[in-house]
Amino acid sequence: MVESKLNFTFSDQAIKFDDTRFYGIFKSYLPSGKGVDFLSINQDAFIMLEVKNCTGYERENAWRTKTDFVNENGEEGFDIEVAKKVAGTLTCLTGAGIAYNLGEADELKPYFQELASKKYEKGKKVLQIILFLEGDFGSKTRTKKMIMKRIRDKISEKLKWLNCTVRVVDLNTYNKNGYSVENVMM
Repeated sequence: MVESKLNFTFSDQAIKFDDTRFYGIFKSYLPSGKGVDFLSINQDAFIMLEVKNCTGYERENAWRTKTDFVNENGEEGFDIEVAKKVAGTLTCLTGAGIAYNLGEADELKPYFQELASKKYEKGKKVLQIILFLEGDFGSKTRTKKMIMKRIRDKISEKLKWLNCTVRVVDLNTYNKNGYSVENVMM
């Protein structure tokens, strides 16, 4: 599945969440509602993955690496955006899970049912929130690794209400657990 010129291959069940019919319905009723790019379920985890490929556009996106930041146009930094997308995804999945007689929700129901299972409350499986951030955002004063850690910490802080693990990774640092990624030329 391709997102932002990156091809993601998942080892198990996966869906491009923001392409689903029910997400389209959700957005039509809640235009400001946002969702992550991919959902995936494997034997160890439920993955919510958001992709930001800023390669070649680092200068225009550098401000988004500032945490707890909203610019003069009301646009948010990556930490706020991802936290809101996770909350919107959970809201949409809940709607799909409890939708009555609505065929458009069928493709998302298994994801709702998985999250609603006791596996997560008993710690048998983990909910992983992943921001896949491509681009060279390092500077003289902060390395990209430092920036990614700060964003991860701020997303974790914003999602403290949710029992989850947060990662901010790129092509060089992701752990290939549950998915693989490669650049594609389009």
